[in-house]
Amino acid sequence: MSKRKWIIGIDLNMKNPEVAYFETGTRTSGVMPLKIGNSRVNLTELFEKADHISGKAAARTIADILKEVFKTFGMEEISREIAGIMVTVPDLTKQMVDMIRQVYDMLGIARSQSYLQDYRESLFYYMAYQKKELWNRNVALFRFRGNQVTCSRLSMNQVVRPRTAKVTEAGSTELPEEPAERDARFYAFAGKILKNELFSSIFITGEGFDVKWAVQSRRLLGQGGRKVYTEEHLCARGACNAVREKVDERRISGVVYLGESLVQYNIGMNLLVREKLSYYPLITAGVHWYNAACDCEFFLGDDPGLTFVLSSMEHGGRYLSTMKLEGLPQRPPRTTRLHLHMEYQEQDQCIIEVEDLGFGDLFPSSGKVWRETLGVTRTPRGTSAARTAHGNGVINHE
Repeated sequence: MSKRKWIIGIDLNMKNPEVAYFETGTRTSGVMPLKIGNSRVNLTELFEKADHISGKAAARTIADILKEVFKTFGMEEISREIAGIMVTVPDLTKQMVDMIRQVYDMLGIARSQSYLQDYRESLFYYMAYQKKELWNRNVALFRFRGNQVTCSRLSMNQVVRPRTAKVTEAGSTELPEEPAERDARFYAFAGKILKNELFSSIFITGEGFDVKWAVQSRRLLGQGGRKVYTEEHLCARGACNAVREKVDERRISGVVYLGESLVQYNIGMNLLVREKLSYYPLITAGVHWYNAACDCEFFLGDDPGLTFVLSSMEHGGRYLSTMKLEGLPQRPPRTTRLHLHMEYQEQDQCIIEVEDLGFGDLFPSSGKVWRETLGVTRTPRGTSAARTAHGNGVINHE
């Protein structure tokens, strides 16, 4: 008998982490808290002596907790029975990415089956699995954490094809304890966000909202026929939906998500490939920054430097960024072989490393290595979309 296949989404928040699941055979789904025995996990207490969730010890603790949770699903072999798993966190830092990847490695889950995304992307995937009339215009998500409330806004660009979706932070405020004042403050905060914009729906999540005090503000949220919902497990369900979309269903069509954790620019070079000048792609826009990397080798042409061609996924503009190879020995064209490595270290920082490999015994390697950081969230300084890209070298097919 074949094993059951599970799709898992984990909201790894500090106070109440939880897991959403979907079983592909029976099509059953649900959400449950992360527990140790009968007690809910509180990561703040588990890591109260640490500055942040990171490091091998933290990864081991989380991996051990998840093993216990997966046992309650009846899993005998995690690596075989999980079709895909996603962890979602408020923000994806390099330390967080490294720690979560260690968790996956400890669980024996392959990179091809394990994913990460931030809360903004989880909001998109949560909404994308709802009725389209709930998100054909703007969607507001009010997240309560005690007396603090923040708002995220999902907006759709209906003009371009395919349509694009973005999630931006609309603001935050502190609410007073006294019910009437709390209602008035939230009313003013929500009113400023909802003013002069069309919203299809509004979602409320977290702890701190109560219909008993939200008298005026509830009426405001529902004005103009806006649908208002409360959802306790939005991020976990959004993470689970994202994996369902990747490995099982493919139900989202005609919409491209433009998230902050996604690479916004295509990066490539113009190289001679079989004596023909061609664009050679290095980094493809739309992938998560922590998965964006490339390695290649090529022979340097007439130009002693490297010119990278950047094109915006959203706006389509083309820009150039030049990297000088100072101290490179003078050699005839096509007799300097270079190794190029590119890798994102943060969502807007691409590390470029170039190594001189020389040309056999005729022109030995100088041993020089050049490193630069390419910031690619904005138009690179000193570049122009009007400039014409030129050839850097010849691609090495060996």
